[in-house]
Amino acid sequence: MGIITTIANHKGGVGKSTLVYNLSRYLLKYYPKILVLDFDPQANTTWWLSEYANELNVKIHDVLRYGVTYDLQDAENLDKFDTLVQYATVETVKKDGSISLIGSSLDLAATKLELSKYDSIVYFKIIEIIRKISEPYDLTIIDTPPSIEMLTSSAINASDYVLLPIQLDLLAIKGAMDITKILIPTAHRYYNPNLRILGVIVNLHRDTKAQRATKKTAADAFGHYLFNTIISRSEKVGRLATTKGSIDKSKSDNQFGLLAEEIHNRILEDTKRSKEGVQHGNKTR
Repeated sequence: MGIITTIANHKGGVGKSTLVYNLSRYLLKYYPKILVLDFDPQANTTWWLSEYANELNVKIHDVLRYGVTYDLQDAENLDKFDTLVQYATVETVKKDGSISLIGSSLDLAATKLELSKYDSIVYFKIIEIIRKISEPYDLTIIDTPPSIEMLTSSAINASDYVLLPIQLDLLAIKGAMDITKILIPTAHRYYNPNLRILGVIVNLHRDTKAQRATKKTAADAFGHYLFNTIISRSEKVGRLATTKGSIDKSKSDNQFGLLAEEIHNRILEDTKRSKEGVQHGNKTR
């Protein structure tokens, strides 16, 4: 199984879907087989990545419903689950590698309520589902709704890393801090002690006096977790929602390229530290 990364912020409007769309393309340089899971019922990422979004007959809510309802340790159930995942998966890019998508829709909101009857076991079931789906891929990126709830929590619980996008305003900073103070400690304690914060991304940036003043607040709040690369607010990026084009040969192109490189380097550094920690632990036993 490859790396699983969730992009999350309790505050809406910080550009999560924009990041998922663009980072999946730029990270192909380092991870040639990428899966995107859209856990947001608004389905913006689904519409951006798939020109046939309205024709998708099987989506993430179908996969979650089946995986939570049935025991995937049973071989027959697992075969049916695998078939469902195949029907739900759409390959959207094939150039330097491939980006596959399991899309979302408003039906996911109803499914979330339906699955809540399974109480706390639903979190473990969704962790199992995400990890099974992610096995064939080098990298899985999960887009989440702008709230602290079951879908966001489950995605984080299943992940190796969390990426926290913010704008330089106090509400967005607080939204990211809510994730670090509420969801991540819970994940560490009950679900996934190996979960790490990969970093905090300043997104949709405008070089205004107010945002420059708030940058110090963000630096104080997140310290070394802040990425060096800042993604500027761009009219060209904003038009991607309708054009489904690229941002090649632009300032944003350079920024996303640098951010993808930073993300990859942080994962390499973390993997190296983890291996060294294991080796050190083996020697001291």
